[in-house]
Amino acid sequence: MKVLYLSGAPRVSTKSVSGSPGPRAHVLGVIGAFKTLGHSVEELIIGDIVLERMVTANFEPQKETSAIKRTLVLLASDTIRFLIKLLLILKGAFLSESKRPTLVYERYGLFMGLGKFFKKKNGIWILESNAILSQESSGDRSTIFFKNLAKNSEAKAYRKCDFLVVVTEDLKSLIVTNFGIPNEKIIVVANGVDAFRFNPKINTVNRPNKARFVLGFVGNLMTWQYLSYPIQTIAKLRMEGLDIGLTIVGDGAEYRDLSKLVDELKLHDSVILTGAADWKEIPKFINGFDACYSGPIPLSLGKMYLSPLKLYEYLAMDKPVVASNYPDAVTLLKDSFSDYLFQHDNPDSLADLLRKLVSRELNADFSPLGKNVREELSWTSKVQSLLKITGMENEK
Repeated sequence: MKVLYLSGAPRVSTKSVSGSPGPRAHVLGVIGAFKTLGHSVEELIIGDIVLERMVTANFEPQKETSAIKRTLVLLASDTIRFLIKLLLILKGAFLSESKRPTLVYERYGLFMGLGKFFKKKNGIWILESNAILSQESSGDRSTIFFKNLAKNSEAKAYRKCDFLVVVTEDLKSLIVTNFGIPNEKIIVVANGVDAFRFNPKINTVNRPNKARFVLGFVGNLMTWQYLSYPIQTIAKLRMEGLDIGLTIVGDGAEYRDLSKLVDELKLHDSVILTGAADWKEIPKFINGFDACYSGPIPLSLGKMYLSPLKLYEYLAMDKPVVASNYPDAVTLLKDSFSDYLFQHDNPDSLADLLRKLVSRELNADFSPLGKNVREELSWTSKVQSLLKITGMENEK
């Protein structure tokens, strides 16, 4: 079957220098799964076409002190998106029927939702949504100017697509409530993992932190990751005499504020912020962690409805995971591993948990869970399940 993978978001790229490692891994995972299943995949990913500095630089207009400059930056970024949308519509509209794909798989980007312009007359358009982007970009990040237009555009895309794929049940519920999309149109497909890149057979290690016990984080440094919490907790535990450190691998809007916090707490030797890292190096960094951190807090809509890829990547490498009690983590760490969950709104919860880990009071074997993640939650199994649900499993 001929498949078009479409992404109109200018900052989502498959390049190794991408400043959005989570989306990059997701895009590559889905494309790789289609190919593994024997389908012919054409890629139209705007982030791979635009100037490299657009996908590497931190985009944080919300931190501009000048209101005028902030407004101009937001207007410029929205204008770029509108121009991209127009160019994609023209490209799709002039495609001959013979060159059109049977299936368009589109990762939704702000103001986009363009699969209908590319698919065959009898083909289908699957739209993937990883967040309510109009709300996230206005309420959680303040990175768009035309907020109402963004919401209307998102609603239209959700209504027009043939199937809408989301990453969590909570996100599905929010879309049904906020946009009135029928339940039966929405398919929940949780994130997966690239078991070739993330597995316990990897034996190379990158451990820049010299502490005896190292908690680690990999990902985009955004507000909802709540990384000030583990930094402050490390400061508290070190004052108690524990030889514990924190390594944060990644870049993002919060990098400067987190660096400032490390300076204020005088934690330069025990809290290491590496900045952006090549995606090939990520498994090596994870290998250097004694436990991995995933502690996001609820977003502006009141729920933590995302499905962080890092959780699956940590587990695929058989690493212990310390996580806040958001749905994905609760589901994966239930039963034998529930003691590794903490309450993000309790200032002592993470500290209590880390004390037990450092003293080895908690020392669960995560390898059975890691094996299950690698075998049952691979991208190939996710896409295969999706094609079956949409009736496209046997299309050639």
